[in-house]
Amino acid sequence: MNAVPWLPFSEDWSTGLFETNQWVVVENNNWRIAGQVGNPAPSAEFYYNPAATNYQKALTSRWLSGRDLIDGNIYLSFKLKHTLVNATGHEYLKVQICTDTVWHTVSVDSNAVSFNWTERKVNLTEFAKGYAFKFRFLAEGQNSMDIFDWLIDNISVYRKCNAPTNLDANINFPSMTGFKLVWDPPSGGTGNSAFLAWDNGINNDAIGLQGGGTFSVAVRFTPAQLTEYAGTYLTKIRMFPYGPNGIITLKVWNGANASQLVLTQSVNSYTAGEWNVFTLNTPVLVTGTSELWFGYTVTHTATDYIAGCDNGPAVSPFGDMISLDGSVWESMSVTYGLNYNWNLQGFVEPQNLSQKKTSKQLFIRQNNDVEYIDGKDLQPSREIKNGRGLSHYDIYRNGEFLAAVDTTMYIDLVTTIWPWLCYTVRAVYSDCESDLSNEVCILCEECPKNSRQMEYYPVPADQTLTIQIKYKTNSLKISDFYYRTVYGATNLNPGAHSVNTSSFKDGIYFIQTVDETGNIQSSKFIVSH
Repeated sequence: MNAVPWLPFSEDWSTGLFETNQWVVVENNNWRIAGQVGNPAPSAEFYYNPAATNYQKALTSRWLSGRDLIDGNIYLSFKLKHTLVNATGHEYLKVQICTDTVWHTVSVDSNAVSFNWTERKVNLTEFAKGYAFKFRFLAEGQNSMDIFDWLIDNISVYRKCNAPTNLDANINFPSMTGFKLVWDPPSGGTGNSAFLAWDNGINNDAIGLQGGGTFSVAVRFTPAQLTEYAGTYLTKIRMFPYGPNGIITLKVWNGANASQLVLTQSVNSYTAGEWNVFTLNTPVLVTGTSELWFGYTVTHTATDYIAGCDNGPAVSPFGDMISLDGSVWESMSVTYGLNYNWNLQGFVEPQNLSQKKTSKQLFIRQNNDVEYIDGKDLQPSREIKNGRGLSHYDIYRNGEFLAAVDTTMYIDLVTTIWPWLCYTVRAVYSDCESDLSNEVCILCEECPKNSRQMEYYPVPADQTLTIQIKYKTNSLKISDFYYRTVYGATNLNPGAHSVNTSSFKDGIYFIQTVDETGNIQSSKFIVSH
C-alpha cells in the first residue's frame, strides 16, 4: 500500500497521465487527458463520447492526509470550464469527498449554461481535518449527449490559517509617543485556550488569618490583558489548597474592583497539598471589555491554612489580591508585605468547538456500482475539528520583522525618520502561519522622536544576554519561537539586567516589555552556542 501523502497536493496534468498522481478512472472511456486545451494545456476532460445515459462516472484522487493538523482550514481549489449542447440542467459535475466509507457532495455545477475557465474553491475542513480522505469529480446525468465536455485544471488541496483583520495605525494618544497598532483577531475569534495565571506554578507556602476565619483571594486581569482571549469562556479554576480542613467557595467577578459577582460555586471536596482543577457549572464569558477576577472565599481553622501561594515576587496588583470582607480588595504585597502570588489559575477556551452535524445531502455509496439517493438524512453525525492554537502575532514594518506580541495591540516607538511607515501583521499558530493582514501606511515626515524602552547585547547571545532597561518596567518576558515563556521578571528599575541564556536552545527568541503606562515593546534576538 502506498503511503498517504501530506498536504499540500497539486495537479496540473503536465505529465499527460492520470497514473502519475494515482488518479483512478473505473470502467469508462469518457474521462481523458485533453492535451491541447487547459489553463494552460493540458487538462482533465470528461467528454460526451461515448454516449451514456443515466450515468455516474468519477475521476478519483488518491488518499491524502489531514491527520494531526491543529490549526486552520483545508481547501480544494481548481479551474473548471464547461461547454453544453442542450441546457437541460440535468447534467452535473459534482465534487465529493470521502472519509471512512461515505461520499459527501461539497460542490455542484450543472449544464444550465456554458462558461469559460472559472476558479472554484471548496472548504473541506469538516470532512478532511483530522482524517485520511480522498476526493473525486463525479460526472453524472441523464444523457451525456446534452453536453460537450467538462474541463478541470490546476487542482490544489491545501491548508490555510486565518489572518488578522482590520489592522489600523494612529498616533499613540495621549502620550504622543510612537504609533499604536490595533487589529482584530482572525475571523471566528481567537480560538485560544490557556490557563490565565500570575503564579510560577510551584507552591511555596500558604496564607491564613491568625486565629482562623474567612477571607477571599483573587487574581485580576484587565481588558488589555484579555484582548487575546475575548470571546472565550472561563470554564475551569485550578488552585492549590494547602491544608485539608478548609471550606472553599469558588467565585468569579467582573468589573473594576471585582464589582460584579457573576458566579458562586461551592467546593464539595478537594485534595490538600496538590493542584486541584474544578470545572465551573456555568462557564463565564470573557468579554475583553471588562476586568475579569476569579478566585475563592475560604474559611479555615487557626492551625490549618488553605490559600496556597508561590514564592514571589508578587505581580501587584494582579496576582495577589485579597479581601477580608468580600468587598474591599487590597494587594497582599502592598498592604501586608507578603510578596507572593496566589497559586490560582483559570482555564479559558472557545465554546462549541465540537459539535455534531447532520444534513440532508446527496449520498453516494463507495463501491463502483454507486447508488444515488436524494433528500434523505443519511449523512452520519461527525465531530467538526476546528480547534485552533493561535500562538502569537508577528508585526512587520516596511516589510521587515518588527516585533512579536501575544495581544492585538502594539506601540511602535519610532526612532528613525522614515518618509512612510507601512505595517502588516501575521498570525502564528501552533503548526502554521497565516497570510499577512491588510497593510496600513502612515506618512512619517514628522515622526515622534523617541528613545527605545530597551536595548540588548550581545546578538547573537551565547551564555548571557544583557538587557538595558531605560524606563521603569512592570514586566519583562522572553519567549521562544513558539511563544513559550522561558524567562520572566517584574517590577524592573532602569539599568542593566543580565539573563543567563546558557540553557536556552539555539534559535530565535522574543523579548517583550510592558512599562508603567501599558506601552508594549517587543524585539527579536538569536541564541547561538
